Order: sequence, then structure tokens, then C-alpha cells
Amino acid sequence: MNADLIIIDTDVLIEISDRRSEKWIKYQKIMSTGEDIAITSITHYETLYGLMKSNKPLYYLSLFNLYEFSKEDAH
Repeated sequence: MNADLIIIDTDVLIEISDRRSEKWIKYQKIMSTGEDIAITSITHYETLYGLMKSNKPLYYLSLFNLYEFSKEDAH
């Protein structure tokens, strides 16, 4: 993994889906720096599940690089 990689957790990802939130503004600032922003497979699953239950659009999940989460990562 890249040392300058930013991994976004599920709660942050849900928060930034609301473009009126404070975290959306912070996310835009981070995006403007060109840093690599990604999500883990766990975050992808949790967010996808929540979006599907609420009938919200799923497209923004494709904006992030996806990293698998292994047993070694957990340790």
C-alpha cells in the first residue's frame, strides 16, 4: 500500500454522501490535493448494503480504489 494513501471508513463515506455535511467539504479539500483515497472491501460491503436498503445511488462507490482486507491487515 502507498504510504500517502488515505483509507475512508464507513461512517465517513456515509457522511460524505451528504453534500451538505462538513465532512463533504473536508473530502473536497483532500481530493484537491491529489492524494490517493480508497476504501476497504469491508467498507464497500457495509456502504453498499446501506445504500441498497435506502434506495440511494451507488455510483459514488466506484470513485474509490478498493483494497482487500486480510487477516494480516487485521493484526
